[in-house]
Amino acid sequence: ILFFLSILIFTLYKHEVYKQKELINKINNDKKSAEEKLDDSFKYIGQINVQIQQIKSIFNNYNNFPETKNDFKKTLFYFSERVFGITNSNWVLFRIINCNNGKTINEQFETRHGYTFEYPHISNKMIIEKQSCSPFTTVISNPQNLNILACCILPADKISNDERIFIQAITNEITMLFVILNSSYYKRGNKILQKTDLIKSSKE
Repeated sequence: ILFFLSILIFTLYKHEVYKQKELINKINNDKKSAEEKLDDSFKYIGQINVQIQQIKSIFNNYNNFPETKNDFKKTLFYFSERVFGITNSNWVLFRIINCNNGKTINEQFETRHGYTFEYPHISNKMIIEKQSCSPFTTVISNPQNLNILACCILPADKISNDERIFIQAITNEITMLFVILNSSYYKRGNKILQKTDLIKSSKE
């Protein structure tokens, strides 16, 4: 009887040890998974913080709006640097298109420092009609009540939703700046202000 009891107790003991080992393995796996998720979360939070800073820099970087074509060129270069800071793209093409005739009004092609690439040829018609321009990604400005559109073209097939939102903000900003630069009202307003300043200075 003692012998059989010993065998039974030993069997139960082995079974319990096996259960405990399985539990320990499960706990270790859950811990590893949790650590990986936590690490991914920190990386994602870091990326979001970078994106937030980049987006803030888009809207808080102007002491003056561009007044000449050269100013606008510098602005597009600045935006290309922001795109490089938030995506893995090694080049970016900004293009402003006349929607009425499909012609390019203005464009600028920039590459990441240390890289050289051939200029990408992409149809304006496809961009206006929002067709797929594979293997490129195109992000078009939101305003629909203008006869122009700004477009950002990247070499990647796909970009993340966060990257798309970021680049969408850039194209909208480019559209606004281009309209201001080419607005006859804005230019006329400058002339009026200049005349006012001259009158004030003459009175003084």
